[in-house]
Amino acid sequence: MILNDGALDGARILKGDTVAAMARNQIGALGVAALKTAMPERSADFTFIADGRDKWGLGFLITADSVPGKRSAGSLSWAGINNTYFWIDRERRKSGVIMMQFLPFADPKALALYGAFERGAYQL
Repeated sequence: MILNDGALDGARILKGDTVAAMARNQIGALGVAALKTAMPERSADFTFIADGRDKWGLGFLITADSVPGKRSAGSLSWAGINNTYFWIDRERRKSGVIMMQFLPFADPKALALYGAFERGAYQL
């Protein structure tokens, strides 16, 4: 639905302007910095793709830089505590969701699997 500017299977879910606002920088010159854990058993430290330069839209992290072999700049993403991740690349019309169910968040093995999954999606 986000890839189709708010429409899904011929039904309008959100206005195109709403999706555009969701995908637009809503924090101005501020950047999204790395997250330091306060509870290592629940989450490892986590660095975003363009640490300090990524932005927030309405409900999504906005990737500042293209990642070779992966998402485009402007892609939307987020994650959940149990190593659930998604991204939406509106420019290249690709998206993906991977859901794992273990802690800590940002476990190196989970991040490696997510990276391989995303890279594989762009090879299709």
